[in-house]
Amino acid sequence: MTGKRRDLESPIQAAIVEFVRAGYPSALLFSVPNGGGKLAKATAAKLKWTGLYAGIPDLIITWPGDWGLIEVKSPDGVLSPEQRDAHALLRGQGHKVAVVRSVDDTENILALWGVPTRIIQRLAA
Repeated sequence: MTGKRRDLESPIQAAIVEFVRAGYPSALLFSVPNGGGKLAKATAAKLKWTGLYAGIPDLIITWPGDWGLIEVKSPDGVLSPEQRDAHALLRGQGHKVAVVRSVDDTENILALWGVPTRIIQRLAA
């Protein structure tokens, strides 16, 4: 291994964005570019100065009358201490926060949250 960490979350996040934008026409989904890893000190300082907050979830989704925050993790990814703290703070304020590891997880969370969809829900076998 070269010491570089493989980015396992970006392809999952991209698939989620594509899925939501195709199947949830009344929703607005956008990312929160919080740096995603090691940044140059000057860049990190500028981002922090202009509002970066460590641990904020990767995606924000809004739909008529509500909104939620989605953290994307790889199948065996774990939350950082900053993510756990930020998620707890957001939940404590009454906001919807979910950790997802796939498009299927996302579909289940959005159904739980009541996000209107044009996707026909799968019937349980």
